[in-house]
Amino acid sequence: MRNINNNQASNQASNSKNYVFTLNISRSPSNKRGVVAYVHNGAIKRRMDGSSYWLEFRLISIKNGEVPLTTSDGRSLCTSEFVKLLSGDASDDVVMSVELSTDFEDAWDSSWGCVKVSFNAEDLCVGRETEYKGAITQYFHLEGAEIQLHREVVRPKIDPSILDGFEGTAKPNVVTAEQLHSKAAARKRKREAAKAARDTAAIVSKPGTVVESVVASNDTATDWEVPVALSVDIDYILD
Repeated sequence: MRNINNNQASNQASNSKNYVFTLNISRSPSNKRGVVAYVHNGAIKRRMDGSSYWLEFRLISIKNGEVPLTTSDGRSLCTSEFVKLLSGDASDDVVMSVELSTDFEDAWDSSWGCVKVSFNAEDLCVGRETEYKGAITQYFHLEGAEIQLHREVVRPKIDPSILDGFEGTAKPNVVTAEQLHSKAAARKRKREAAKAARDTAAIVSKPGTVVESVVASNDTATDWEVPVALSVDIDYILD
């Protein structure tokens, strides 16, 4: 690793490098031996003897998509096109690795939000190729890349044109007279039902009293008897 930038306010990659991979760092701690932290499509790893560290990540994964690739001045580039130029097929499984310095962990803490890998085309080296169950993974190494740690998590910007015409779909924030009258009528019915429930509860609470022909305020055609031991659930009526 040629450089680690520990300045929290710094966001700029080196002007001497043309391209930048940005990998957000997972907040979930690693419990796996040899893994310092997980990043977008990969991990920061260390050898068991602590002699060296390296960053390894997939350019594209089914689960998390593409690792963001930009120019040094922040313009977005297509990662899948980069893979296609590098390996000949945009669907190829390509893994990048970057060696880190032996004192990397001295600068590490759990509050880092992302790591930026700045590199030039001439920094790319061909690595090994593996096959597992018929799937081939190609490894490339970035020799001479610059590493910068940043506190903030970097997320992609949304194309503002996605909201074009959105204002035209908005409805006026106005309550109509019909809505007000409907709510008032509902409140009145609820009050009347609550009063009827309270009156009924007061009557049945007297020992030996049987209520005959108790008429609900909103239903004059219904006669019903309330047993002496009836317990009226007011909350149920209010619902």
